[in-house]
Amino acid sequence: MEITIDRQYLHSKVDIVKGITKHKSLLAVTRSVLIELDGEHGKISATDLETSAISGLKGSNSDESLTIVVPAGTLSDILASIGDQEITLAVRDGENVLKIEQGRVEIGLALMDPEEFPDIEVLNDTEAFRIPAKDILRGIGKVLYAVSVDEKRFILTGVLMQAKDGEFRMCATDGYRLALLKIEIPDIPDSPQIVIPGRNIKLLREILDENATVGVVINEAKVQFMTSQATIIFRTLQAAYPAYESILASTGTYNIAFAKRLPFLECLRRMAPLGTKNDWVKLTRTSPGGLTVRMESEKGYAQETIDCEFKSDTEFDFAFNLKYLLDAVEHIDSDQLVIRYPGAYGVVVLDSVDYICGVMPIRTTGDWTPIEQQAKASGGKDE
Repeated sequence: MEITIDRQYLHSKVDIVKGITKHKSLLAVTRSVLIELDGEHGKISATDLETSAISGLKGSNSDESLTIVVPAGTLSDILASIGDQEITLAVRDGENVLKIEQGRVEIGLALMDPEEFPDIEVLNDTEAFRIPAKDILRGIGKVLYAVSVDEKRFILTGVLMQAKDGEFRMCATDGYRLALLKIEIPDIPDSPQIVIPGRNIKLLREILDENATVGVVINEAKVQFMTSQATIIFRTLQAAYPAYESILASTGTYNIAFAKRLPFLECLRRMAPLGTKNDWVKLTRTSPGGLTVRMESEKGYAQETIDCEFKSDTEFDFAFNLKYLLDAVEHIDSDQLVIRYPGAYGVVVLDSVDYICGVMPIRTTGDWTPIEQQAKASGGKDE
């Protein structure tokens, strides 16, 4: 069996799917790629049993076919080390070696049995809705910072996705802050609520081209993303996710205040050098139009008052983890912050047009209350 293919083209295809093979696994086959070529057409696949990717391949004019399984990283390194001319992939009868030939270069690579490569289940693409890749990438950039790294609460280590009420929603929370982006997509069909592991979200970010359009299929156990370059399938996390709609409810007993984002952001950035990841800032309403931000640490202290328009007489007096509050303000695009806050202890919400952040205040005389307990207290449940 012998196939001719462009070296750079094959290398780019290997790189699309090889990210899946980087995770530690005892199974060598999950660190490998399956290459199937039948004349001009074929595909390259990778899977770690939880995540799979398939990308189409085009070979040269030939009646030959080729089905091989090779280590992804080794193949990528070999392809990166040789010239840009076409290469020949050949497997001789009775041999278990892939020969990669180009001019006077010949490299042999040990093969695995294709029968050992796991089957990849592709979802029905007739059920897909379409969304610009730039919107998904924007959503990843807006919510990924709020994903938890605590494996004991594994459902919070992922990003929620859901199509509902004409919107595609992406949400993440680590229990003490929450970020939600809503993307309007007219006529989008409602889908189940699914949660994708954070490491897979990072992989999706690497694979997607912001200029592409993505087909998305969601069912109870998997989500599939389809572009002209590849199909990526993720197994989802199976557990109850916090009721994010109840946590970030825009009605009820919340009070409203308005502040310019840039002065608030610059104020927090000026205080950041004095703090660590565990230090907090105190925000207090000191006048009808003023919000005083104060921080004290072992390094020193800082205090600054910024303009803030309060729409009620309710006091504003909360302490926040400095990093969590700074992260939230940095990820908001709008010039003006809409601040929604409770009359007593509870999540404080920062609003913009399609993006919402929630940050739990710190009880400076006690422990934090996890953000999901706000939903339990209100009896909220998202569908």
